[in-house]
Amino acid sequence: MNINKVKLIELENFINSDFYKNLEIKPISYKRAISYINNPHGKPEDVVLYYILDDKKLVAFRTIWADIIDANGLQMRFGWLSGNWVSPDFRGKGIARKIFKEIFQDWSGKLMLANYSPEGLKSNKNYLEQIYNYQGIRLYFKFSIRKRLVSSKFLKLFLYISDILIYFISGLFKIIYPQRISKKYNFQVLSEPDEDCLQMAESYKHEFVFGRGRKELEWIFSYPWVTDKEEDYDLKYIFSTYAEEFYYKVVKVSKEDRFLGFFIFSVRDGHLKTLYFCFSGIEYKVIAKWLKRYVVNENLAMMTVYNKKLTKVIKLMPFPFLFIRKLEAKIYSTFEFTQIDSYIVQDGDGDYFFT
Repeated sequence: MNINKVKLIELENFINSDFYKNLEIKPISYKRAISYINNPHGKPEDVVLYYILDDKKLVAFRTIWADIIDANGLQMRFGWLSGNWVSPDFRGKGIARKIFKEIFQDWSGKLMLANYSPEGLKSNKNYLEQIYNYQGIRLYFKFSIRKRLVSSKFLKLFLYISDILIYFISGLFKIIYPQRISKKYNFQVLSEPDEDCLQMAESYKHEFVFGRGRKELEWIFSYPWVTDKEEDYDLKYIFSTYAEEFYYKVVKVSKEDRFLGFFIFSVRDGHLKTLYFCFSGIEYKVIAKWLKRYVVNENLAMMTVYNKKLTKVIKLMPFPFLFIRKLEAKIYSTFEFTQIDSYIVQDGDGDYFFT
């Protein structure tokens, strides 16, 4: 079986072709493809999609998008591996490894990926090395036990009563949770970064390992991968493209009329994820209080945080969350990069920002 390739310059024609539209399973969603096309670090000759057909039926694919390391004089262009799939009927036959080797050659051995599965890591262990380990937390404000446990009919009534109790407790916490944050601080909530935010991001981007500044943030907000519009829902794409609720928020923080910086988070179906922090002097205790108040006021189910400073603060003041679960996420690389701990790794680096 041959590997078919689509270059960035060919991608728009590909997603508008009859071939693409008639596929039972699509190797890339329309929204993700448009995002790839507008990636500020993409080049026309980049191969961004690899796929294999068997008798005109899609049996495997992998996508990749360009990014840069841009931190205090260290610059390097590489590709993020994303969207990997092999049909169940063709797994265990070395197809994923075959595609990976082709990508490795085309991208001159400069690849990264995040949250790789143990199976995928095993099959490509000669190429990949862990270079960063996120230590984060997931905080639950409300949740359904019935949705998380496979239970017998005998337990259903007990689980139903337990869910009612959990929702009652979270409702009570919502009433008694203190709403006060020091009046010295002002929080302005935006749907996208304004000029103040973009200027600060651009001035601080060399402290961030992946150098996300003005053009990167403008790209991310202009070309999201997930939609909450049913008419954009692509049923033929394996990975998620739709959520009943999905949005980004940018929060500008000022103290006594002095702009300190901003942070970004997303909310998807009741799950808040912190993504990006850019500040010139801030007590993370203040951010923790604001985020917890937002979760309570919006009646969200959970919040996930990987930022080291924020995680440390929240662990010391977990109320009003019912419980906290530790999380790990990893970044792997095919090339040596020992300096990563000298720079800031954002919660949303890689494709986490988009999903």
